[in-house]
Amino acid sequence: MGLTEVATYIQSGNVIFSTRRVSKARLTVIIEKALGETFLYESRVIVQGGRRIKTKYLFWVIAIVCSAAVIFRLSASSSLSGPTREPEALSIPAPELVGGPWINTAGTSAIKLADRRGKVTIVEFWTFACSNCLANLPVYANWEKRFASRDVVVVGVHTPETDSERVTSNVVQRVNRLGITYPILIDPDHDNWDRWRVEAWPTVYLVDKEGRIRYRWVGELNYRGAGGEEKLGKLVEQLLNENSSK
Repeated sequence: MGLTEVATYIQSGNVIFSTRRVSKARLTVIIEKALGETFLYESRVIVQGGRRIKTKYLFWVIAIVCSAAVIFRLSASSSLSGPTREPEALSIPAPELVGGPWINTAGTSAIKLADRRGKVTIVEFWTFACSNCLANLPVYANWEKRFASRDVVVVGVHTPETDSERVTSNVVQRVNRLGITYPILIDPDHDNWDRWRVEAWPTVYLVDKEGRIRYRWVGELNYRGAGGEEKLGKLVEQLLNENSSK
């Protein structure tokens, strides 16, 4: 068998798996990043011995190690409990959104962040088969209503994980079915995903009036009472009250 990537992200107690071909070195980094130093030895054993372990045994070993990591982190650290989570503060230029097509824009025209200087923009990366992404949709709808009079725009970037999610007609159909009304940029080749250095679905960014990413949240906003909706909502208010050089 060839090596298969097992990308494990532990976000607020969530364990999210995705699979695709990668190099042995990349797999080592992914597993070590997900499990931490405590499980460094086990992850190296999995990677280095992966070609010699039968498929069913390899995935059983990975499942056991990942389960142990979750139990260890939940019991040993209170930092994973929802209420203690805080948005990640940043101050970096927001990459321009590229590619397309676009959904829910006038004439399917593109939205340029450069044209939104002086305004606050919420950019969220998602994909329609991701349950964590779908759990955030009511939050975005609430923000649309809350900030409707202040020209805050939610922009969804649909970056696929599966072949089905890569088909534009499937995305359009699902957006309509879900009742999403804010602009959606279809990102089939992960161009924006890579430019923004996204690591997991869903990820939410707050872009300020100067076009800088100021805050990031990875995962469900209200998972286990994390309060991401209210916390990011207050930060949007703060960004709106900042002066702009425009």
